[in-house]
Amino acid sequence: MASIHPLATPTQSLLRSTSQLPSLSSIVFQLVQNSLDASSTSLHLSIDLTTYTITCKDNGHGISYSNLVKLDRGGRYSTNKREGQARGEALMSMQEVAWVQVTTRCRDEVSEWSRRGGETIELRKNESDQKHRIGQGTTVVVRDIFYNVCSLSSF
Repeated sequence: MASIHPLATPTQSLLRSTSQLPSLSSIVFQLVQNSLDASSTSLHLSIDLTTYTITCKDNGHGISYSNLVKLDRGGRYSTNKREGQARGEALMSMQEVAWVQVTTRCRDEVSEWSRRGGETIELRKNESDQKHRIGQGTTVVVRDIFYNVCSLSSF
């Protein structure tokens, strides 16, 4: 008889993420909730059901560079939400089950930042590059959703 052993850490993380975000609609809900938490007055949401891609763009307060770099897999169990308000792990969980890009700029900041695949890069810093900058807010692109999750139909 085989002995019981703990699951590997990546498997534990994937299981946690799929229990928090079990469907496309739960991902949409969390993106909209994050936009509302950021005091957005405008939100544009698009869903491409042929490629399982969601784009959520808002004009909220944005994510600071110091918080953006915490959105790596080592930042799990961290949140900017008040205790009891929400778990605050949606973006972390999305990164486990999909490809995620976050582009953001806070009010009164010159720099615009983007994070994807575990790397944070400065997109634009030059004041003269105004026509290409996003306004204050955040754009999250989530694609290839559930690409690494086995379905029961595959067994």
